[in-house]
Amino acid sequence: MIFVNELAGIADIPQWAAHMPADADAMSFVDVVFPAFLFIVGLSMPFAIQARRASGATTWQILTHGFTRAISLIVIGVFMVNSSSGLSGELAPLSTDAWTLLMYASVFLIWTKYPSRFSRLGIWVARFIGGFGLMWLWWIYTGIDGHGMTPQWWGILGLIGWAYAISLAVYLISQRVSWLLVVLLVCVGTYLMLGPSGYFDSDILDQIAAGRGHLTHSAIVLAGIILAVLMYSENYASKRNLGVAACCAAAIVFAFATWQVSPISKIHASPSWGLFSITACLFSFLLLRRLLDNSQHMGWVRFVQPAAGNPLVFYLLPFVAAAMLGALSLKSRPELFAAGSMGVLWSVFFTVVIAIIGGWLTRVGIRLRL
Repeated sequence: MIFVNELAGIADIPQWAAHMPADADAMSFVDVVFPAFLFIVGLSMPFAIQARRASGATTWQILTHGFTRAISLIVIGVFMVNSSSGLSGELAPLSTDAWTLLMYASVFLIWTKYPSRFSRLGIWVARFIGGFGLMWLWWIYTGIDGHGMTPQWWGILGLIGWAYAISLAVYLISQRVSWLLVVLLVCVGTYLMLGPSGYFDSDILDQIAAGRGHLTHSAIVLAGIILAVLMYSENYASKRNLGVAACCAAAIVFAFATWQVSPISKIHASPSWGLFSITACLFSFLLLRRLLDNSQHMGWVRFVQPAAGNPLVFYLLPFVAAAMLGALSLKSRPELFAAGSMGVLWSVFFTVVIAIIGGWLTRVGIRLRL
């Protein structure tokens, strides 16, 4: 995600290396990176829930904890979106870069996983300062047209938060009344495919359609959950290969079937885009699993292991760096590397640098936990 975010600012690159336009009815590998992130959220969810149950947590406590994490992601996402678009450096009392840096400082104060040597009082004071900082930044925010902060499109983290909350609730419910869940998902899925084509005329269904993107994102998370259960639950050990093969076949069939009534669009989070993304994630997972299981040399994965354990810090680092450079009136990318193959090389270099910095921060104990 770091690589494609940086690549998005490079001019004159091939279309397959860039996000497809909203109405292109097509997708590139770049358009699969975000859904892969959602898919991994789903892969990890059964293990996280199992661990919390082992520690004695009830279903209600798991749901409450999950919704708290989701709200945290949504809040951070909304602040990030407003920092990158709409903030007026002239009308607001702070420059855009100063406002952004204070915002990220507040985020780190609130959600940092502080070392055990820190006193409880000190941690609460730090989090109070961070919370006060976000509220103050919200209060002084002034948009280009004089408006305050708005959700806009929620941001990547906000979209992950919504998908996480919906998927968590669906997963916990499905463990109790799976047949009812199947009926519900079939009805909603049918509307998602046919509703945009005008087959239904209902105010209630129109309201559901307004959140179609969240449902598509949630479906990708749920696909990751299903794969994790099939691959690692002892209950499905004897049917594992058959179940995974059935999932792959169903994903391909439904992707092409949905494509007939739902053009592919990452921007619009269309169902066909979601299903093609699920298909790509399923096969990528199986390929990686085969490579890792058969490999005698695991050193090549160590470079990215810190990101797996501290993903939020890694994701936020480029935005923090951009705000710091902006505050110092420095360019975030040399002109020589602003376009073409040189820009691609720069994106690779930038990703490696962020990975090194993020790894160092992880080793010294800077972690974010929602």
